[in-house]
Amino acid sequence: MGERLNNLILFMCYQKILDKVITETLKELEKDIIKTSEDFREDTIVNGIARIFFIKWFKEFGSAYYFLFKKNLKITNIQYAELIALLRRHTYNLETNIPMDNLQILGVQEFNNSIREVLRSFYPKFKDSLSYYRNLFNIYSSLLEKTILTDSFYGSCSLFLPPHISINLASVCFYSGYIHSCGRNIFIRNVNKAQKEHFYEALDLYLKQNPPPPNKRYFFAVYAHEDFTQYDRALASDLRDGLDDVKIFVEKYYMGNDRLVSVLNDLKIKYKDYMRISDPGDYRKQHKAIRANEDVLKEKTLWLIIDRAITNNINIPDQKKYYICYEQQFINQNPFHIYDENKPAWISHTTIPHTLAGAMINISVSNCPIQEKIEIHDPFGGAGTIWLELLKYNNVIPYSSDIDKVAKILTKDNIDFFCLPLKELENIGNKLSNFANDPGAALQTPRKIYEGTDLQKAYQWALEILDKILTSSKSDSVSFSTENIEELLSKDIFHRILFYIQIRTVLRHNAEFERSVKNDWTPAFLNETKKILLQIISYIKLRKEAGQGEVSKRKSMSIFLGSYSNVCSFNYTILNEKNNDDFIDKTITIRDATVELKQNSFDVIITDPPYGFNTNEDIESLAKLYDQSLKAMIGSLKNEGQLVLCLPDCSYTGRNSPFITHKEIVIQQIISIAEMNGYEIITSYHTIPEPITLFKPPYYWESERALRRSILHFKLRKK
Repeated sequence: MGERLNNLILFMCYQKILDKVITETLKELEKDIIKTSEDFREDTIVNGIARIFFIKWFKEFGSAYYFLFKKNLKITNIQYAELIALLRRHTYNLETNIPMDNLQILGVQEFNNSIREVLRSFYPKFKDSLSYYRNLFNIYSSLLEKTILTDSFYGSCSLFLPPHISINLASVCFYSGYIHSCGRNIFIRNVNKAQKEHFYEALDLYLKQNPPPPNKRYFFAVYAHEDFTQYDRALASDLRDGLDDVKIFVEKYYMGNDRLVSVLNDLKIKYKDYMRISDPGDYRKQHKAIRANEDVLKEKTLWLIIDRAITNNINIPDQKKYYICYEQQFINQNPFHIYDENKPAWISHTTIPHTLAGAMINISVSNCPIQEKIEIHDPFGGAGTIWLELLKYNNVIPYSSDIDKVAKILTKDNIDFFCLPLKELENIGNKLSNFANDPGAALQTPRKIYEGTDLQKAYQWALEILDKILTSSKSDSVSFSTENIEELLSKDIFHRILFYIQIRTVLRHNAEFERSVKNDWTPAFLNETKKILLQIISYIKLRKEAGQGEVSKRKSMSIFLGSYSNVCSFNYTILNEKNNDDFIDKTITIRDATVELKQNSFDVIITDPPYGFNTNEDIESLAKLYDQSLKAMIGSLKNEGQLVLCLPDCSYTGRNSPFITHKEIVIQQIISIAEMNGYEIITSYHTIPEPITLFKPPYYWESERALRRSILHFKLRKK
């Protein structure tokens, strides 16, 4: 950033920077032309200008960034559309500090091809004088002014900004659902073409532009299978189809003729004054030891990883692999993402992940005018996934409603849990640990493993209320009477957490119980207890880091030092401020989604309606629910309001969701209802990078063991 600001001070404005880049491009090209025969002159000029201009405009004078995603294209493609949406919200003109929401975003290859073809069109006229190309670039300067480039990989994305555009990287990271971490793009190269010299040249350039502070060194880390995989299996479900796939087998890979191991050993010597590199072995010990050194810069880490190219079938990665070295400047540690589909208050299999909910919000918020307040409603609120995610946004008023009276309790229990003081969190963790780590628990009478103590009484109370609410036929759904709810409210949050764990045990292991000769309740309960206990431990660690190392607060976002870089997370003070009865009563209601809402009420509706999957809804009732709720939702939208729906696409378990809940028929219903209400469906036109299927709805989200979801996105305008 420092060099780019110096460029602006030196040349004062965008047009002068562009002129400087063109001048340097043409000077460099003239050297090449002297060495080239006339037969190849056109290709030399056209390809040379395109190549050199890209390097000068986006790399030397501009800047390159890299975004690593939590999940790759095997799971979803909405993370790419989300990134584009966030860029349109959080990029600025450096001269004016005005947001550039009219950005045009192209792929690197598309941009280079366009430049070449434009130059080729004018070549016959300009072939005798390179100075004419200066005029040509000036003709298209207004387009270049707002164009940024992306280069997409199977689980990540690189970004190239021109000199006059800045990105609020912390905000992009914080608000995202799927960005794991981000920072400067240092080196990307096809594994089969990479040479040690290329890698070192890229590191030299990075260190020249971003030297470490005096007496400080960067920590350089390799995300190696050998050093991580056998030690991180407690996080296996989080790493699967995401971070696991960008690990490198260090001992098997090469850069040209050099073993990667040798390259890294040489790097230790060559850059010893700028970097520290850990020795091979358990990353938990080696990395902690390196970062404990006083001279190691704590705010960022340089990582070497690997990723694959994208094929025409975006669900299958290409065989082509790329070395990627990037600077982890920020990491996204949203506390809700620790739990994702497994929040403490939970009563349903089909809860959407917090990561997906965050992405659905971002693709809609970016299409709203930058205004004081945006009103967003989830009419099938359940345990509050979307409502909780909306609390991040300073200019959003979140609304959540559900016909089930227990929904408000679930949402309140979830926000209460995340707002608990550290001592209370640790107390709950210690109590659950007594269950999870009791070696004799599995040997006791099934479902009666604790009797007598306060802890044992809490367990028995939770078991008794669970028995009262379980459905009489199949234990794949639960319903609450007024009496059940009153009894639930009579106990503290620890009692209710035990109760929710027992619901998980029933719903997730019911088939296992039916199949087994003996009732395996105890090991199943202990298994679910251990899962949430690990999440609580992670959350406590995050809260402690936030309290000890906070360096900045930006409204709802808090930035503090984490294990490898700055962490972007919730400002817990703001979260606590929103956890009050007045705010909750105004924004969370018990209501039927099919009942008409006030006209012109909401800017956006985002929801995950019932699927008829893992539940026993009557098919006719479900059809009426969809018809009437779609009418209510569309009727309540403001002009140019948006509707974002998460729907089932297909099931992998043999128990299919009814076709009436699928996108094929719901899209037709939405179009029909919109027309009846005097709306037309519109699309804000922006350039879309290749491959287009990454960035256009419907998006997909997939769980290979259960179902595939489709995410629809509509914007409606009054005719």
